[in-house]
Amino acid sequence: MSSLITFYFGEETFLTREAVQKTIHDHPHHQVDYLEGSFEISQLIQLTQSTGLFASKNLIIMKNPFFLFKKCDNKDEKALENLFKTHQNEDVSLLIYATQTIDQRKKFVSLLKKQANTQQFNAFKDWEQNKVLQWIQQRLKAKKKTISQDALFALEQLSGGSLEQCNA
Repeated sequence: MSSLITFYFGEETFLTREAVQKTIHDHPHHQVDYLEGSFEISQLIQLTQSTGLFASKNLIIMKNPFFLFKKCDNKDEKALENLFKTHQNEDVSLLIYATQTIDQRKKFVSLLKKQANTQQFNAFKDWEQNKVLQWIQQRLKAKKKTISQDALFALEQLSGGSLEQCNA
């Protein structure tokens, strides 16, 4: 597993986006390059082989990359597979994340789960109200805030269990 590749996915897009922001914050001296949706594999490979003009390290962020959702042609598939299995450039970190539902049986999803630091963010189920309440309390405690039990229940009810609304 490579510590240079990070992969976030799951149904809870708020937590996924929050993890992405934390990763960016944890790489303050990196030049950040964004790739989203469809892009040329050659462009990605070129970015992994060089560093930026203004920084000696790069963070390449891929949001909802096409290879997580559809089949690639054989040439691109082999190039991507090779990149993920052999990426060793300490100056280049890769962050791949999906804010859409992905099929975990797809080849590159499975490969990334093996090769990358992977974290899945699942939404709380409707019957897991206690977990939502605990999550809210943990967030407030981290900010050194308190909440009454009635206000906690009201916040959870008004937000409809949306973690993004609870966090606001």
